[in-house]
Amino acid sequence: MANEINVSSKVAFTKGFYSHSRSLSFNATLAGDHVSDFVQDIGTSTHELIVIPAEIATAGISFFQSMSTSTATATYVQIGLDNAGTFAPFTNLLAGEGYPTRLAGVAVYAKAANEVVRLRCTIGEK
Repeated sequence: MANEINVSSKVAFTKGFYSHSRSLSFNATLAGDHVSDFVQDIGTSTHELIVIPAEIATAGISFFQSMSTSTATATYVQIGLDNAGTFAPFTNLLAGEGYPTRLAGVAVYAKAANEVVRLRCTIGEK
């Protein structure tokens, strides 16, 4: 089969007289047989590996969501890569925010700011 995954997203900006929106939708193939949905507690002291279950041989389309209920904008979780021991975040997720992405590998890291954040991860096998 093909196109077992459908990703849709929309962003809209409105301020004063300015208004702009952008939508994107695409299909992807779940080449493997596995999808994993799990929650991992992410700490604040250092970046930590998101532990992807062994049955996901190669991670593909994924969705990460902050399960934090904090209303403080200073509480978020960063997702990124480890570059020779240095954390290189590529996104910040505030409470309740989540976004899809296609992973290029299985070594993805996260770090929380201000308090431990529960990160929900849904990962499809490439």
